[in-house]
Amino acid sequence: LYEDDDEEEQSVQPATNDYVTLKFKSRNGTGTFSSFSSTIQGWTLPTAPAAPTLGTATATTIATSWSAPAGGASNYKVYMDAGDATPTTLRTTQSGTTYTQTGLTSNTQYYFRLKSEGGGGDLSAFGAVSNKYTNVGAPSSLQTDEYGNTTIDVEWTASPGGTPTLYQVKWGTNGIAFPNSGNTANGSTTSFQLTSLTQNTQYYIKVRAYSSNNSGNYSSYSNTLTQTTRDR
Repeated sequence: LYEDDDEEEQSVQPATNDYVTLKFKSRNGTGTFSSFSSTIQGWTLPTAPAAPTLGTATATTIATSWSAPAGGASNYKVYMDAGDATPTTLRTTQSGTTYTQTGLTSNTQYYFRLKSEGGGGDLSAFGAVSNKYTNVGAPSSLQTDEYGNTTIDVEWTASPGGTPTLYQVKWGTNGIAFPNSGNTANGSTTSFQLTSLTQNTQYYIKVRAYSSNNSGNYSSYSNTLTQTTRDR
């Protein structure tokens, strides 16, 4: 680059995440150039990644992936928080474009966004945000509360994490097939009565949670409970 005594400064527009070397000469009114200035070197800033794609979720994990931005990047910083649409907690630095976040709470909404790290160690602005729920967790400690000759009342410990939409109770008489089922009215109810049962019969009972998040998902089942109705 050069600068005339009577001309505006010139400029260059290098690509993003590009290593640039610059040196200058000045030119006086007679057209004579000076010697070069000292060299200036440095990296341009990287471009922010687009919103990550949030893929498969379990009760405790969410898989993420993203595309490299124009100009590429040396690394990517992944930020994630629960219930915060502008996450700022750095979870990992990745050289690739995939990552699975573990150790999450079931049935909870998580937000993700990224920054690119350029060749010089500089960071881009934040990219756009994506969010997803983890799947619902399984209830536990299913047990009998009361029972009669045609009814069994059961109760259980609620699923961990966010409250599910409802619980589904299933039962049968051989421990293999569970042809009968019933739902609680809501996800805050952790008890259920089985009715119209046969007296003096052993029943196998289990329960799972359902959440309408992630287009609807069921948890795994609780422990299987066995209970025999009274004979009169």
